[in-house]
Parts: sequence; structure tokens; C-alpha cells
Amino acid sequence: MITKEDIKFYEDDDGYITSVFLPLSPEEWCECCMREGAHYVGDCCGNMSYAQDILNRFFRDGGWVSPRDLARYIEMMRSHDGYDKEDLPDPQAQESTDPLARIIAVWDLISSNIKPLSERSINKPRKADLSNPRHAIRELTNGAWSLSWILLESGDSFHKRQDTIANLMRVIPAFNSLVRYMDELIPDPIEGVGLFLDGEVVETRSGYAIYESEEKAKDVLKYWDDGEQFSLKRVRLSVADGVEILE
Repeated sequence: MITKEDIKFYEDDDGYITSVFLPLSPEEWCECCMREGAHYVGDCCGNMSYAQDILNRFFRDGGWVSPRDLARYIEMMRSHDGYDKEDLPDPQAQESTDPLARIIAVWDLISSNIKPLSERSINKPRKADLSNPRHAIRELTNGAWSLSWILLESGDSFHKRQDTIANLMRVIPAFNSLVRYMDELIPDPIEGVGLFLDGEVVETRSGYAIYESEEKAKDVLKYWDDGEQFSLKRVRLSVADGVEILE
């Protein structure tokens, strides 16, 4: 099991880690970065394609990475099946056989010794117009995105608590504003044709695989190698009731 003593890194004068070495063997780098490799994830989805690009850059740089770039990679990997907190609660337990788990384990070991990930600069204080639903959505999105970075940091430092409080001060009022305007935002239910697999409507990166006509649904299946596995069903989609099968 990897420990912090096993990790090579550089620190600045304040004791913060500025660069860390990812301890993968040449063979493991090939397994992670070559398309035929056992741990290549670039073909999975858009997020994993981005994560793969980041990992390939780590490889080109000789395995040395900055904490910010590593955090960006971990953010992508933690959204991937098999590497989220539920499927991989203890990366150190799997790091001996899975180099991607080892990278996550390295992050878990160093994240308490890096500078706060959030941007720190002097800006004129501003207040969003939360009476406008579009502004409220933007404020909620920005605050939630910042929180996702902050929560990557381990430990309970002053800066982490400060950033968490500051962003919750943005997120909670924006969320409450959206609740007040929810009736204006919710569209009427729609009916269409959904693609089903094993009794469940399929989800794509853009949402449910529901189309306005059977013809359009079949056009989509032409581009899927295993399209014959799917069934088509008439459905209604609403915020209140979700996906309802009409047939």
C-alpha cells in the first residue's frame, strides 16, 4: 500500500506541495495511455475523453504534475463508474493492481498539503440579481462548481471552511430563488418515443433518449453498434412524474 513517504514531490518555502510524481511504471503508463491498454478510458464518454487527455499530458511531462492539474483529473475520474466514492471508497486498497486507483490514492495523500484550489484575488464585491431566474441558475452553477473543487481537498483547514461557507452563501440563496420561480421554469409535459434497455429508458450525455417520433428514434439506433438490443416505447416525460410508459 502506497504511503506519503513513497511519493516524490517538491514543496515551496511555505511547505505547500508544488509538484508531485505519479509512481507508475513504463508498462503501466502504456496500459493507461495507449488505446489498446487495459486502463485506457478515453473511449468511454466526453468526460473520460477529457480525463484521458489530461493523463496523456502527465505522461508526456514524465509523470510530474501540478496539484491543480491533478485535482482536475481527479474531478473527472470521480465522476466515472468504478472510480467514484461508492465504487472506490479506498483507492489505496486497489492501487497495487490498478494504476488509476494509485493516482487517486496519491491525491488523497497529498491534498491536505497543497494551496487552496479556489482562486484568490481581490475583486469588487458583487451581488447577483436573484430575482432573475437565469441569474439565479448561473449563481447556483458557479457556486456548486467551486464547491466541487473545494471538497476535493482533504482535512479541515481554515481556508477550506472559509471557501465552503462563502460558496454556500451563494448557492443557498440562488437555490431558494429558483424554488420560488419554479412554476415559471417548468415546461409542460412532452410525449415521444423512448429507447429502452432492460426495462429502463436509456440516458445519454444530453439527457434521456426520448425523441419526438419513432422515425427519429430509429435514426439514432442506426449509429449504435448494438442498436438491436433496444426497444422503442411511447412515453410521457414530466418534472412531476418523470418517465411514464404510455403503451
